[in-house]
Amino acid sequence: MTKTDRNGVRVFVFAAAMVAVAFGCRRVVVCFDNAVVDNLLNYIRTFIYIALYCAWGISVGRRVVQSQARRLLTIVSVLMTSWFILREVKYRFVFDEGITRYFWYLYYIPLLAIPLLAFFVALSSGKGEDFRLPKWTRVFLLVTIAMVALVLTNDFHSLVFSFPESTWTEFNRKLGAFYYALIAWGVFLIISALVVMVKKCRIPDSRRFMWLPLCPFVFALVYFTLYTLDSALVKSYLSDFAAVCCVLFLCFFERCIRCGLIQSNSRYSDLFSASVITAVQITDNDYNVVYSAKSAEALPRETLRKAQSSPVMLDGGRILKNMPVNGGRAVWVEDISELLKLRETLNDRSDELRERNELLRYEIERGEEHRVIEEQNRLYDLLQIKTQAQLDSIDLLVQEYSRESDTNTKRAILARIAVLGSYIKRSKDFVLSTDESSLIPVGKLESALRESYRSLGFLNIRGSFIVNAERAQISGKLLMRAYDFFEDVAESVFDSAKFLNVRAFDFDGILRMNILTDCITDDSSIRSKYPDAVVIREDDGTAFILDSKGGEADD
Repeated sequence: MTKTDRNGVRVFVFAAAMVAVAFGCRRVVVCFDNAVVDNLLNYIRTFIYIALYCAWGISVGRRVVQSQARRLLTIVSVLMTSWFILREVKYRFVFDEGITRYFWYLYYIPLLAIPLLAFFVALSSGKGEDFRLPKWTRVFLLVTIAMVALVLTNDFHSLVFSFPESTWTEFNRKLGAFYYALIAWGVFLIISALVVMVKKCRIPDSRRFMWLPLCPFVFALVYFTLYTLDSALVKSYLSDFAAVCCVLFLCFFERCIRCGLIQSNSRYSDLFSASVITAVQITDNDYNVVYSAKSAEALPRETLRKAQSSPVMLDGGRILKNMPVNGGRAVWVEDISELLKLRETLNDRSDELRERNELLRYEIERGEEHRVIEEQNRLYDLLQIKTQAQLDSIDLLVQEYSRESDTNTKRAILARIAVLGSYIKRSKDFVLSTDESSLIPVGKLESALRESYRSLGFLNIRGSFIVNAERAQISGKLLMRAYDFFEDVAESVFDSAKFLNVRAFDFDGILRMNILTDCITDDSSIRSKYPDAVVIREDDGTAFILDSKGGEADD
């Protein structure tokens, strides 16, 4: 038998002896009729019971682990103590029959509250420190309060007890239907608490210990049955209802704690002596070992003290830790060799991943630069293709300019170069804008025509332009096509036109370019490049019409 078991047996024997002494005092009072002896023995008996319940409550506060279960069991201890004090006041200091009856009614507050608290203790067992009872448990509390209210108001309805009209005392009461209901409710709560605790218990084969707390419960059922039936055995030996109930409740809770159904910290020495996995030691404040696990090694006191400020590394990849506990220190050794190896591996992997990240970052940067260059080349090629004809024309005009000596001719050549340059500039603007967004403002066409007309003025070509658009933004391809059409017509009439009028209309998704000149020129190039264009020749000039269809997105 372990030291803890021996201490538990001693406490149980002492408590049983005290209960036996109290029971003996009760028997002496019943058998002998001596007022002085009766009062003395009754006070001794009362003191024994109250001291027993108070001592148990203090013990529960030191042993039970879960804070809420500990508080609830302390309330149970207070209820049992209050019950016995209430009993003593009822028998020793109250002599009025009505007041005595109400004191007897008050017995049923702890009688019903203690089973309810037992059920709440079962729900709290095994939970964390921040656990709070769920809201649905309020139903059990309300039912219990209703039961107590029925007892306390019995004089108004007599549903729990009924009395003859002559005397209203507990000794001549008759039991009503609700008396059996409240007893059944208490039994239900105790059974529910026991079932919940057994289901939550993680001790191997814990269900075979269920009979230990079940014994006082079964005895209580038998006692309530005999008490209800006014059995002669109960009247002779167990007539003190409060004392018997409190002792049975105490035995029930204590058996639950001893069996592990309610978690306690009363077997630390056995826990430490059986521990082989964790090298733990409990010392006093002077580092004298009080409890020690089997796997714990003896370490110098100075080493233990050094670990108080910070963990101490030992050989073999072990670390010594130290933390305060109530009344001393807890020291233990952890084997972190695997963690150290893992950290070394992780450091190597981290270095490798860092190098890979640097390489990937370099590749991404190079790839980004490559994409930028490709995009620039693409736009350059697009612009080159778009304006290549005009660039070739400028090259030819420059060569012609260098060969020409006539000033007027040179001025005309420069004027043509200016017109072509304006087109190249605006055409590139259209290309870049369309590359960024499929829709561009209609105002870009107006700006392009305005600049081209300024250049045409050097060739003595006059005219005007109007742009009427229903939409603020139009597909860039449509605007570019319209401007290309204008440029091609203008280049075809450089030598013969004196005026050039342009009207651009946007209606029903169609952009129409209407160009009117005062000359008749060869329109074969226009017809070949724009098959859908309409060319109308008249005596005083030529009209060029081009319709471009498209919505607000690229077609």
